[in-house]
Amino acid sequence: MEFLSPTSLADALAAKAAHPDAVPIMGGTDVMVELNFDRHRPDTLLDLTRVPELTTWDRVDGEIRLGAGVTYTRLIEELGTELPGLALASRTVGSIRKLTGRSRSRTTWRITAHCWASFWPK
Repeated sequence: MEFLSPTSLADALAAKAAHPDAVPIMGGTDVMVELNFDRHRPDTLLDLTRVPELTTWDRVDGEIRLGAGVTYTRLIEELGTELPGLALASRTVGSIRKLTGRSRSRTTWRITAHCWASFWPK
């Protein structure tokens, strides 16, 4: 298995273009479960945890753009007043974890009702 670890968004996009079947991870919880149970073994993993552009949020033209790597804790603390529904969802999803776990957990896909693993062929 090849493991790619880009350090910029441009490098991440180039890596994905060069390896279109690479599975992006940012923590990899569900990917690791699939690997451990030998349900799915991708040829390439694309680790996005070192891409700083994904761990920020900003305001652009009156909209808030939220990077996929913004942690639940940052979302709650920094955007809880402006985005109370998203902050509530973050608390709900992160409530079963210790605060330190929630601090590391990302908004990547967990706010949605779907898990990447559910889309992989069995």
